[in-house]
Amino acid sequence: REVGVVQWLRPLVPGEFFVVTILATGTFCEIGVGLAPAPREKAVPAEEGLKDAGMVGNFASEYGCHGDHGRCFCRGQCPGVQVSPRWEVSDVIECGLKETGGVYMVRNGAVIVDACNYWPQAHAYPTVTFHSGGAEAKLNFTAVTPKLRSVQGESTPSQRVLGLLNVIQRTALSNTQRLVPKQKAAFCWCTSMELHSAAKS
Repeated sequence: REVGVVQWLRPLVPGEFFVVTILATGTFCEIGVGLAPAPREKAVPAEEGLKDAGMVGNFASEYGCHGDHGRCFCRGQCPGVQVSPRWEVSDVIECGLKETGGVYMVRNGAVIVDACNYWPQAHAYPTVTFHSGGAEAKLNFTAVTPKLRSVQGESTPSQRVLGLLNVIQRTALSNTQRLVPKQKAAFCWCTSMELHSAAKS
């Protein structure tokens, strides 16, 4: 019930999501749900004289929906897009990445955001901001799987593919064999389900 921010320690990958259930709207229902890089500055009461971190979606590399006006904000672009009515107690908000890598959000079973563009994993940490005193929510991160390593400094899709091929090479082949010889074709994809491009030497 305090003004602040909650951020999960693992990012989403395509196909994953988290769920927020609104238990109390507080003064103005200023609750933000979305994705952001980590770590994110903690929002603090204004009377403490510290800079407020703002609602998720208000800054570059963030995507978020706000419950007070039902608006969606992408990379800090204002005034945002109206996607739903004001949120209410018992509303269930789901935020995730589609298999194609785009952000989606669902409110009470109805899709309110369906973005087509690929969202970087390094900017996909589940984030919930509270700017209304008395606001309360239940957060469910069980659909976010553990990750083997940090995604800080995330590489491009083609670099990730080549990295995966190198791992396979080290584990499945002898040191004298090469899975992908230099100057040969290398494929890259933007999602786990879709072949995006092929680069040939």
